[in-house]
Amino acid sequence: MEAAAEGIEDLSGHITDKVCAMKHHRTTAAKPRSTTSDRVCYRCGGPHADSRCRFKDSKCYKCQKIGHIAKVCRSTHTAKVQPKNKHKTHVLDENNVTEQSYVLYSMYSTSAPLCRNLLINGTAVKFQIDTGASLSVMNKKTFVEKVNIPLKPSSKVLKTYTGENVQICGEAEVVVTDDVKTATLPLVVVERGGPPLLGRDWIQHLHVDLRINTIDSHDKKLQKLLEDHDSVFKSAAGCLRDVKVTLHGKPDTTPKFYRARQPPYALREAIEEELSCLQRDGIVEPVDHSDWATPIVLVWKRDGTVRICGDYKITVNKVCKGDNHPIPRIEDLAYALSGGDKCTKLDLSHVYTQLQLDEESRKYTIINTHKGLFTYHRLCFGISAAPGIFQRTMEGVFRHVPGCVIYLDDVYVTGKNDEDHLRNLYKVLSICEEKGLSLRRDKCEFMHQEVTFLGYRLDKNGVYPLADKIKAIRDAPTPRNTQELRSFLGLINFYGKFIPNVSQVLAPLYQLLRQGQRWCWSKAFSKIKSVLSLDKVLVHFKSENEIVLVCDASPTGVGAILTQPDDHGHVRPVAYASRALNTAGHEEDETYDINCVPEEVNFLFSLVDQAPLSAKDIAKETQEDITLKAVFQCVSSGWPAKSNDQLRAFAARKNELSLEKGCILWGTRVVIPSSLQTKVLQLLHDDTHVGVAHMKSQARSWVWWPQIDADIEKSCRSLDSFCSASNKSLRINHLYVCDYVTCKLQQRRQGGQDWLERDTSVLSARRSAVCVNWRVRWKEGEEIDRKRKTG
Repeated sequence: MEAAAEGIEDLSGHITDKVCAMKHHRTTAAKPRSTTSDRVCYRCGGPHADSRCRFKDSKCYKCQKIGHIAKVCRSTHTAKVQPKNKHKTHVLDENNVTEQSYVLYSMYSTSAPLCRNLLINGTAVKFQIDTGASLSVMNKKTFVEKVNIPLKPSSKVLKTYTGENVQICGEAEVVVTDDVKTATLPLVVVERGGPPLLGRDWIQHLHVDLRINTIDSHDKKLQKLLEDHDSVFKSAAGCLRDVKVTLHGKPDTTPKFYRARQPPYALREAIEEELSCLQRDGIVEPVDHSDWATPIVLVWKRDGTVRICGDYKITVNKVCKGDNHPIPRIEDLAYALSGGDKCTKLDLSHVYTQLQLDEESRKYTIINTHKGLFTYHRLCFGISAAPGIFQRTMEGVFRHVPGCVIYLDDVYVTGKNDEDHLRNLYKVLSICEEKGLSLRRDKCEFMHQEVTFLGYRLDKNGVYPLADKIKAIRDAPTPRNTQELRSFLGLINFYGKFIPNVSQVLAPLYQLLRQGQRWCWSKAFSKIKSVLSLDKVLVHFKSENEIVLVCDASPTGVGAILTQPDDHGHVRPVAYASRALNTAGHEEDETYDINCVPEEVNFLFSLVDQAPLSAKDIAKETQEDITLKAVFQCVSSGWPAKSNDQLRAFAARKNELSLEKGCILWGTRVVIPSSLQTKVLQLLHDDTHVGVAHMKSQARSWVWWPQIDADIEKSCRSLDSFCSASNKSLRINHLYVCDYVTCKLQQRRQGGQDWLERDTSVLSARRSAVCVNWRVRWKEGEEIDRKRKTG
């Protein structure tokens, strides 16, 4: 018992209420048992000397004395012992017999069990984790209810502590699924017993994470916080109050009606049961007729239940406008959570169905089943615009909570310390309770040191690859053709950000993809496996730290490393970037000036870098501008409850405004003071001069101020009208005619215009008239026929 309990403490820090230590032993022949009394241990009755007995420090459950066990106890008096817990713990151990034998012991424990939900042949079964058991066991009643497949005879023997045999019904090979891992494993079935036990054989095959995802019993504040908001944790779908979303259909759309697809008879019961649940929760409602109808497709969930989705790609998705709201990337989440010590992950139940649809949009979502037509009252799976709508809505709901990041149905919460973390978590749970949102308690993780996200592992130090993904790469077989090679390269590129100069390392493999290449295997396949390891980490980007960009180039590719010093002064990688060179790139010089890595534009942003207006100039004028000075103060110290008319345009964007080098930024656009707006308009006009639309496009990439679009239009009309008037007053005979193409030109200014004079060294006979207006730098030219008269 002590050994089993210590093993649990080492693995999880807690003792489970049922701990089974099961040790497997095989012997070809049992040694003959001695009949002499000196070969029988008085402590346990085993065939060994009492001095070597492992029960010499054990307590007898019969007389409560130390030095022997109840099996050989000679006492006629049974001590009354108050059990500490009603739950029992089973320990399976070995014995020296000719068969595979397991001895069952019974004892008490004081802590709650550790459980794991697994799919057995597609059916959800709750197992009790037993780190001491070498095999996984299930009682016959549960087996018949959940699995019910033929059993094979088993040669194993289970015995109780007193030596009584535990009746084994047999063994079965079952398909076990834990999260994304699936394996075919043996299961021992007994006649009677407690809950199913998850032994070490399954734990090792499935790579079960033994870390406890429940609440720390010592954290009373977290416990009380969750108890106070217990109403938000429920399996049914919640409903966001006072918000209805709209599906925007294209005008003059012809409705599409498709007949129901007849499902297999074996699946009809599951479909009907899911439809009943959706009706009970108010998500769908039967209708008699409709102009729109979409057939359904079934998606099996991990818990063995079915999800009904409309096949909207043939109906609604063709006629409804998409929602292009950005979904966060791994870099966005890592940066947002970088300042926190721990992380909480909350799972929103049933995802999209927590959002109500307006009346007009419901007609698009009608599904056609073997039970008739049903219309959705909520946003449903399969709609192409659903992810963007849901992401934008949830970001709006939790926008005022610091340390909170939304990724579709996952809400991540963090804080600078535990107190700050709990404070932010309280705000999130309060909003969920107030707005009517529901969470799945079994999928939530509270105050963990690390969290997994889209194939990565994140903690306060940085981003890591996952162990099972690395193992899949290392165990990948050698590709035999280009199709298998492409699959392997895709697997590598997923973790390419952890590999320096990955393009150069993979260059020999990319070479094999080209047509006409001889399939000659190289060392690159083995090298890339050795380079990628679990100790690779990309630290979190910190905007206040110094940035070091290291660039390199080779005949096969170019690369860069973005690094920052940590708290101890050690330079750590933030991101790797590389690109393989094409055929034309191989012919270029290997020395390059890498100004910016496109993938890391958020990290390498430099305020109006190399622009005619410096950050110093803008910062100075910002402090002299009355309106922007007030905006600067609000961004620094907080916004008032009500804003005046001058600040209204800025208050509408207050959550997107930030300060950098004394300047105000709206996103990545610089807010320009009024004193510099004319100069910026001039620069935009000089740089583009291809129309109002292009000037607005350029402005949206770099600068902003209220009414900027109107100012651009006004500026263009003014400048273009000036050019038009100037062109009408200019006649061709007023221009100096010169050999324009191959002559050297000299400039002189006269009358507000630039005149081009011909140098004495003329090499060409082509003649052109050129006029450049120095005010707007507008150039016009026309080739002159030699026979044409001027003057």
